[in-house]
Amino acid sequence: MGKWGYFAAGLFSAFGLLMLVALFNIVGPSPNIVQRQASYSEFLGKLSDGSIASASIRGNLVMATTKKGEKFGILVFSPERVADKLVEKGAEVWVGPEDIAPPSLLGVLINWFPFIVFVAAFWFAMGLPLYRMSATLRQYGYSAKKE
Repeated sequence: MGKWGYFAAGLFSAFGLLMLVALFNIVGPSPNIVQRQASYSEFLGKLSDGSIASASIRGNLVMATTKKGEKFGILVFSPERVADKLVEKGAEVWVGPEDIAPPSLLGVLINWFPFIVFVAAFWFAMGLPLYRMSATLRQYGYSAKKE
């Protein structure tokens, strides 16, 4: 393999590595992972005794932190009412839009399928003539090795 072959292989490998990193960033874990799921009655009990220090509300998911540092999450039907109750009890409340789920691995593969087919066809179309040409040249006594 000549110097351009090594350069092309290195460039292709770097591109593949970059695509893998991008894929893992797209499909990676969500930063808002709930550590513990609590019941609604447990949440109301902690809310009534004033032990909730802060809460973040995104859609119907409430992620709360107690004054002792314990984190938990619950799903509620009316986040507006829960936010009002939290403010009444003196808890710090953050409200944000509902998180959009990252695409699944199958969705990413379906979107990339035409590109993968194109690259495979190009690789096959370019590799096969070169293979045949090198076999023909070897048949007539030519070699890539310098003697």
